[in-house]
Amino acid sequence: MPTVGFLMDDLSEQARFHWDALPGAGYVKFAYDFPVIREIIPGATEQRNIDSGGDLTQTPAVVETARKLEKRGAGLISSGCGFLALYQEEVCKAVSVPVALSSLLQVPLIWRLVGKERRIGIITWSQKFLGELHFNAAGWSSNDIPVVVGKGLDEFPVWKKQIYNPEMFDELEAAPVAIARELLEQHPDIGAFVFECAGLPGYGRSVQQATGLPVYNLVTLMRMMFSGICFM
Repeated sequence: MPTVGFLMDDLSEQARFHWDALPGAGYVKFAYDFPVIREIIPGATEQRNIDSGGDLTQTPAVVETARKLEKRGAGLISSGCGFLALYQEEVCKAVSVPVALSSLLQVPLIWRLVGKERRIGIITWSQKFLGELHFNAAGWSSNDIPVVVGKGLDEFPVWKKQIYNPEMFDELEAAPVAIARELLEQHPDIGAFVFECAGLPGYGRSVQQATGLPVYNLVTLMRMMFSGICFM
């Protein structure tokens, strides 16, 4: 069976230990019924990937790590952070397998599905730093597709401190639900939500139940992408 490879941030040992702790996160081994492998991008900290707005000087490291995943047998390459959309084109050029580094790649399709008169609500790790550069890298523009970006998860202490354990599930869950409800109240023409943050997919059901709207995330993207390579 083909393997899906994930490019991962260069986090602390404690953070790595919690990789598989978030329920249904897009990069965890237990989110799928197919094999998952991961490789750390050397030096890819949160500051470089997100708070800088995108540090393109680390492109060679991202590309080399993607090549490692391909050599290990990955038939599809993704990432553990939607902000890595910035490297989509360069990674595609460097490997011979399909690449989908961000759930933001789904936005044009979802917009077509819900109707052009509807907005797409985006729930992200950082509202402050997510912007047009990331949208363009994912193949679209907010000038053409109406999107609205909600409050970032980094504004919620339980997420910012990365306290990922079962005892905190309710508090973790409350953040994306509150963000989605606020977005929908402010913009009732939202037709669907897209989670930029790869840590959020396990809370998709909660947001769907709270808003009554479709929810798409890294897991929905990976399942679709994997269906195209599972015959290999």
